[in-house]
Parts: sequence; structure tokens; C-alpha cells
Amino acid sequence: MKKNEIEFEMNKITKLSLIVLFLGIGITISKAQSYSKEVLERITKVENGLRANIRFTNDALWTMDERMKFHKINGVSIAVIHDYKLEWSKAYGFADVNMGQNLTTETRFQAASISKSVNAMGVLNLVQKKKLDLNADINDYLTSWKFPYSSVSGNKKITTALLLSHTAGLRENGYAGYSRKQTLPTIPQILGGQKPANSPAVQSIYLPGLKFEYAGGGVLISQLLIMDVTKLDYEDYMQKNVLRPLGMTNSSFDPPSPQMSVATGYTETGEEVE
Repeated sequence: MKKNEIEFEMNKITKLSLIVLFLGIGITISKAQSYSKEVLERITKVENGLRANIRFTNDALWTMDERMKFHKINGVSIAVIHDYKLEWSKAYGFADVNMGQNLTTETRFQAASISKSVNAMGVLNLVQKKKLDLNADINDYLTSWKFPYSSVSGNKKITTALLLSHTAGLRENGYAGYSRKQTLPTIPQILGGQKPANSPAVQSIYLPGLKFEYAGGGVLISQLLIMDVTKLDYEDYMQKNVLRPLGMTNSSFDPPSPQMSVATGYTETGEEVE
């Protein structure tokens, strides 16, 4: 996914997996002291009233600090949308523990699979402009790589609509990413399972349209569709046709620049990702 990933180094890491560098969706962040009394009360309720999906009478509530320690989370950034507007935002913990860098509402994170929805908007932009037919064979548009149909897919063709709805019957639901020391594969190499890709080829495992099967590989194909149809770098196309029109001025599919405040990646046990 090289570029569709909104590759985000997070100081120490370069990952590939369709990720948007996401920050407050481009909205100017208000300072806490400017919030109304009612909003401040709601913030306090969130910070001190966390609970499980199901709560029984007498079950204790948790504070933000307690939950972060329990899950070994070094930093959390929250933005609350109310009536289509940003009501409040606040950051907790560290962007980088070893450096003692505090997390702020300006800090960028990898948005991971949240960006699949943003990618879909990029695809539908081409549909709206009649440059792509959602129900046509994807191989009608792919030029740098062709999907290898097999007997598993029968005589049914895979369409862009099936890719976006995860019903194309494909394998490979996600990607592990690559360290900064590794050579990054091209998108065709990833799709074909060719070195230096560290994942198997994207192939049919079910008849297209048969059932839902989460497939990051299908989303990667939709990224390549955008690039092959427009002849543009993915990050440039998305910036111009999706992020900028939405006012997402602090989001990008580009690797971060040294001037950006970026959160370091950590494992589930709280260890820094290489």
C-alpha cells in the first residue's frame, strides 16, 4: 500500500496499511478555557465516567487515567462532534514517552482502517465524474496490474462496488507493515505477493458477491484503480479531491515532515515500535 497508506512514520515507524494521517479533521481546536460551563461538565463526565459496554448496578466507573494505565496506552487524543461541529477536543499522555514529549490536539496519528472510508470517497469522486463505473470489471481500468481470475471466481467479475463493500471474495484482510530498514514493495508487488512484500498475493477465496469478508487487499486494489485511472500519485489525488475540499487541512496521505508533531507507535504491551 505504499502510498495509499498514508504512510506515517510516527518518528520510528513506517507502516503500510491504508492509513490517514489524521488530526482534528482540519478544524481549528479551541482552548479549554474558552469552553462553556456545560461543555466543561461534559468533558469531566467523559474523563471520570468511562464504563464497559454493559454496566450493572454498583459497577465502578473508570477515569481516563485508569483506563490508559490498564490498557498500557501512552497517549489519547479525543475530538467530540456535536450537531456537525467540533464541540471539544483534548489530549492526554505522551506523544513519545522516552523523549518526554506531551501529546497535544495538534499531534498526528495513523488513522489505520478509518481511512478506508476516506479512500471510498476518493473512488466515488471518480464515479461522480463518470471516469469509473462501480459495476464494471476492475480489469477494465487496471493497467499497472491485472487481477488474476481463477476457477474460484467462476465466471463472475469483480467490480469496484464489491471491493468497497468487502464482498469481492478476496483473501488478505490486513498488512503488518515494514520497518524503516526494510525496502518498501510496490503496490503490484504487494498484490502479487512478490518480494520484498511480506504478505501473500491477493487472490479469490470465494465467489464474488457471495458474502462479506473483510479484505484490506481489496481496498489496496481500489487505491491502484485511482492511480491507474488518474495517472496521479495517490496522495496528491486524495489531497486535491477529498481532503482539501472537506477542510481536512491537517490530514494527509503523505509521510510526515520533520516539522509535524507525530505520535510514536507502541505495541499492545506499551513497547515502542521499531
